[in-house]
Amino acid sequence: MGLSTEISQLKHKAINVLDSFLSALFSSSDARKQKQCALLSYWIVDYVRMLRRENSTVSYRRFKRGDIVKVHLGYRVGHMEKIDEKLRLMFFDA
Repeated sequence: MGLSTEISQLKHKAINVLDSFLSALFSSSDARKQKQCALLSYWIVDYVRMLRRENSTVSYRRFKRGDIVKVHLGYRVGHMEKIDEKLRLMFFDA
C-alpha cells in the first residue's frame, strides 16, 4: 500500500468522523450542542482560510515592541487570562 493510498484513506476517515460528529450535534435537541455545531463549523472554515493564506507568498510586516496585534486564538480557548498573560510576557517583557 503506497503513501498516497494511506493519506487518501486517512483523509476520508477524517471527513467521515467530522461529518458524523457535526451531524450528531446538529440533530440534537440541545441548543448548546447546536450552537457548538455552528461554532465548530465556522472555526473549520476559518482555519482552512488561514492555512490557505499561510501557503501564499504574501510577506508580513515585522512587529516592533509596543505594536498592537489582533490575534485569532481559535475555537473554545479556555483560561483566557492565562493565555493573555503568556502573550503579554512573550511580547512585552522580552
